[in-house]
Amino acid sequence: MPITRIGLVAVPDESKQELAIKGFADLASLCKKPDGSTYIISSKAGKANVLVSQPPSAAWTVVTEITFASQADLDYYQNEDPVYQAVLKQNAEEKLATGILGITTEF
Repeated sequence: MPITRIGLVAVPDESKQELAIKGFADLASLCKKPDGSTYIISSKAGKANVLVSQPPSAAWTVVTEITFASQADLDYYQNEDPVYQAVLKQNAEEKLATGILGITTEF
């Protein structure tokens, strides 16, 4: 059964929100295993429209949905994928996002 990773990202700079949306949407084609094979079934991102936040937390501006065929593929993405690791490093260095929340589910 596929596993989906939902993410909420707080990107205060509006011009960088569009870059984040495009970057997350492109992950399915950019992320590859060492043998060159793609492993993300689908990746989507869009502007967040927060309806309820109690108590108020980070100003979530971007929502992501990335679907993997297995937990092993999700683990590879989270822990090893060089594209995702570069995103994390860039955010740490440039502080593009003020908050990141990632959760998983199986639909």
